[in-house]
Amino acid sequence: MIVNAKSSPENIKFIQEQFNQVISYSQGFNPHTNKLFEKWFEAKRDFIEAWDGHLIYEGPKVTFELSKKDRDTRLDEFIDNIAMTYNNEALAIFIHENRDGFFNNRVIVNKTEFKIPEGMKLVKAFKFFETDEIALKDIQTQASMIIQEDKIEGTLCFSVHPLDFLSVSENTYNWRSCHALDGDYRAGNISYMMDKATIVCYLRGAENAELPNFPGSVRWNSKKWRMLLYFSDKWDVIFAGRQYPFFSDSALDVVKTHLLNSTIKSYNWSFWHDDQISRFNYKDKNIDGGSLMYPYVIISNEIMKLNEVVEDDDKSLQFNDLLRSSCYSPYYMFKHYRPIGEIPHIHVGGEAPCLHCEGDCVVVSDSMLCESCELEFGQSESEHFAYCDCCDRRVAVTDLHYIASTGSAVCEWCYQDRVTRCECCGGDFFNDEIIFDKPTHSYRCQSCATRRRAYPTFSSAVHGVYYRPEEIVEATPAENVQRLRQWIDDFFEEEND
Repeated sequence: MIVNAKSSPENIKFIQEQFNQVISYSQGFNPHTNKLFEKWFEAKRDFIEAWDGHLIYEGPKVTFELSKKDRDTRLDEFIDNIAMTYNNEALAIFIHENRDGFFNNRVIVNKTEFKIPEGMKLVKAFKFFETDEIALKDIQTQASMIIQEDKIEGTLCFSVHPLDFLSVSENTYNWRSCHALDGDYRAGNISYMMDKATIVCYLRGAENAELPNFPGSVRWNSKKWRMLLYFSDKWDVIFAGRQYPFFSDSALDVVKTHLLNSTIKSYNWSFWHDDQISRFNYKDKNIDGGSLMYPYVIISNEIMKLNEVVEDDDKSLQFNDLLRSSCYSPYYMFKHYRPIGEIPHIHVGGEAPCLHCEGDCVVVSDSMLCESCELEFGQSESEHFAYCDCCDRRVAVTDLHYIASTGSAVCEWCYQDRVTRCECCGGDFFNDEIIFDKPTHSYRCQSCATRRRAYPTFSSAVHGVYYRPEEIVEATPAENVQRLRQWIDDFFEEEND
């Protein structure tokens, strides 16, 4: 077993300094992270103790292979690209006919007029179908990259290291996800640091590298492949998140072996499952069934609702593939002989403190700031924030006032300064839309003022507000109804005129 990144106070302080450099470089503000690191260390304490005081467990060098499904998908996309982008139908057909030899880079069949011997390197044979040298080079380069990525080799790691949470989608291998430091769910990286459930599993290259969104002063491992692992409270159920940049069955088997040896230290576990009940049908065959909002999973021969086993913290900001992905069916394994009827619980993510003021919590997924700090320093594109139509001040959407007459949304400052409420209908209007009505000594919108002058005895049902003259109140019920109907008819007749 090879381990590194000891959790001594001196080392933690150095890691925090590097962490702050990455945040400053990628997010554009000087961070304060004492509170974050205190909560992170307490949350991940059990993993650190299982790894003898280290933040990263490093296993041996291993090799992962693409699944057949991912191979077929990548090859089909490449063939479509040849036909569409390069307008080369003949080459696309040739590659399709040799798809069984593609990942071995060998020609296995030739149905063309060209003299292409079986066993020839497939990529080299592309020259018979493409005469443009630049296009040929691009196509061959793309094919070589796909072939090389069929198998990847690297050092297997399990980690709760802060820089590994920041770099879950930062690498030099041309893949990314929404958790990149410029992604829509970047705040999820620090939400994951706050829980007792999540660790990062990955294959790293041989050398540390200068990563995207990391400053040159902080070189860190580049992840060839990674997935997140989520542990139940009692460490008796583990879910595997979506794999990036591809799915590999062999990866799950290798991960299980080293996970049990390094962390769980118990071997009475099931194999990985992706079994779930996600659809239902009615007994009446003439009525179609449908999809369940959340599927059921089968753990220890018991059926359990996925969202009762796996739960996001109310204030966490990650994109949880287990609950929200439309293209990933979660894999999970469990310890045999669990207590019957006991539902395991995996609590994912947590409330992350603002990395600027450390007072309030982070509120949107594409920022690492609280609401007030985001308004002052941030650039979040979240729908949580908007601009005042009057002064262009950036404010929280919940602090905007909607002015129906113009369809405008204004901040509290502009609302107090530029808006008046009609004393007749109760609607909000800009000051230049308000008129002082002398007979009633009230401020009214133009519609209410016009209607009062046109029909002083009965102000119409402006904005759902009705006025009844005193004589109606004093009349009999039958007279009230008759007069009210007549006045309404007269009012709408005037309106139509």
